Amino acid sequence: MTSVANPFSNGIMPDAWCRPMVDVPSIYADVSDVCLASLEEARRHRKRRSILVHGAAGSGKTHLLARLRAAVADHGGETPPFFCYVRLATSPNMMQRHLRACLVGDLVRKDARGIANLEWVLLEAVAKEMGRAYDRAGTAAHLARLRDTAAAWEEIREPFGELCTRLGIDYALARACRLFLLRQQRPEAVHWLKSGELPDAVREQLGFDGAVAVTEGHDPERTAATVVHQLCRLIVETRPFVICFDQIESLQVASDDRTGFFAFGRLAADLFDEVEATVLITCVQSGLWPQIRQAIAPADYHRLAQHECVLGPLSAEQAAALISARLDASPALVDDPRRGRDPLWPLGEEGMRRFLADRERTPRRLIAMCREAFPHVECGTMDVNAYLTDLFERRRGDALVHIEDSAAAFVHGISLVIAARKRIPVAAPADRPDVDLVLSWSGRQVVISMCNQEGNVFTAKLKRLSQQPLGSHEERILVRDTLRPIPQTSRRAWEFWNTLASGREKTETGLSRQRTLRPAVEALAALEAVRSVMSDARAGELERHGRSVPPAVVEDWIRGHLCDEPLDRLLLEIEYGPARKAATVPVAAAALRDAVLEELQRRHLMRVEELAAATGVSVDRVRDLATTGELGIGVLGDPPTVVFERFASVASGQAAPAS
Repeated sequence: MTSVANPFSNGIMPDAWCRPMVDVPSIYADVSDVCLASLEEARRHRKRRSILVHGAAGSGKTHLLARLRAAVADHGGETPPFFCYVRLATSPNMMQRHLRACLVGDLVRKDARGIANLEWVLLEAVAKEMGRAYDRAGTAAHLARLRDTAAAWEEIREPFGELCTRLGIDYALARACRLFLLRQQRPEAVHWLKSGELPDAVREQLGFDGAVAVTEGHDPERTAATVVHQLCRLIVETRPFVICFDQIESLQVASDDRTGFFAFGRLAADLFDEVEATVLITCVQSGLWPQIRQAIAPADYHRLAQHECVLGPLSAEQAAALISARLDASPALVDDPRRGRDPLWPLGEEGMRRFLADRERTPRRLIAMCREAFPHVECGTMDVNAYLTDLFERRRGDALVHIEDSAAAFVHGISLVIAARKRIPVAAPADRPDVDLVLSWSGRQVVISMCNQEGNVFTAKLKRLSQQPLGSHEERILVRDTLRPIPQTSRRAWEFWNTLASGREKTETGLSRQRTLRPAVEALAALEAVRSVMSDARAGELERHGRSVPPAVVEDWIRGHLCDEPLDRLLLEIEYGPARKAATVPVAAAALRDAVLEELQRRHLMRVEELAAATGVSVDRVRDLATTGELGIGVLGDPPTVVFERFASVASGQAAPAS
């Protein structure tokens, strides 16, 4: 028994932005060399280069990307390449929007000096436009002058405009970049950069009014791709661009699904063709590589796999070096006498022989064997179903605090749950930009449209949907996040929403063919947790005792052991419509419910009497609504005297902390 922390306790890298506990350069040095050589070609000759890396689950694909990211940061005084990491845990028909959010997230990431990548990119590109060498050492002072003096901005305003015109950057994106650079309403600017959505009042306040036309053919994926390509052109104006795609296996909804791989091939090929000076790195599991290659169009595959690199099994020397590096990282174990007696401690010679005889000679498997051999207090072990249930509960708790993209959580999560539980066809629609998901069973076809947009974009989508006829066997469900109230001032949006919600046309079973759905906060959190667990399983990142938990095991757990009442109610409502509630249970009108939530998202905490006065209803009505639990509203007192917003919101274009 020992009180020393086990240096082998963690064998998984969450993402490429995490710093590895240790790095053994000799492991996969040849693959690292290919990546760095490709980067040098992009830097010196503005070449486009692509690398496909495949290896077994636990072979260290994400670790390799983290190593590359560290090498990118150590640029030796030159303008560093821009590094972007994309985990493709999303729905295939939301991939461009996911890429946009990831790209912007890495652009607004700050370095050790507190300067965001986007600030570096913009200032250096403007300096180049002015024909000047950029003084990197003076960046902090330059930013301070831009924010404090109007004359500093006037000096670069014209070249900034010329830069945007030459690179084909449209007005809205240029406006958002300017606001970010000057730190004017930066949270709202970042929210727009990531999603393209803002309430009308905020859009007008920021000067976006009229910048983006709301057209009849609005396609959010195409819009996101346009913004991504414009940002990429801005980035490569002054530096090479390294973009890494990880966990593309997560695009699968079911084991025989190939649509996500095909869509990824198209996305990657378009990016490769559009942006010069780019190194595109894609990581996949060797077991799925043949399926992925078959699914991707040959021309697209050649674009994303100019080089194919394999992360092979560890040699005895590499395994010994990894054990030693882990022990060296623990100050308490650097000079431990047990290492002198056995250079392979804690695994030992017999353990090393067992490892080398294993078919999966991966770093993760080695670390797990060392973890089990390290002296520690014995603990009871959970079976895999108990482990998955515990993991689900923890991730659902995290999702109750924050969900980055509730639309993707709903579409991706519901696809995975329905595919596992019902084994019914789940498809991403083709050539129907206002439809996000299609479910088919028993002669029925349910088309689902996410309606989380804001302002005029939301109204325009509802108008388009109201004008789109349903097929003979189709039903339509419009889904909007419960925590996104429809503003009381959006009269036209309410008119369309109510019309669509009260569709009179019925199916043979009496179910409305057109209806709306506002999923409970708890149900959305459950879907986010499910898609997180399943995405890790498909990518080989779900580990038990050093081995990956296969997706089929997670699907079995979803069918037989996932017990979550809000999620079950949601599935029943999708299939059978809203349940009829007893007359004794007070039901608030949708408009009142949204009015209450809108007011709370503005003020976060209010007395019941204040909220009743603000919404124009009785105190008892507000109390009834607050205690139903539908909106995640917190209450204090019995009967309630104070209500507060229990979950964070994005109604104002930025995350508002819950009280």
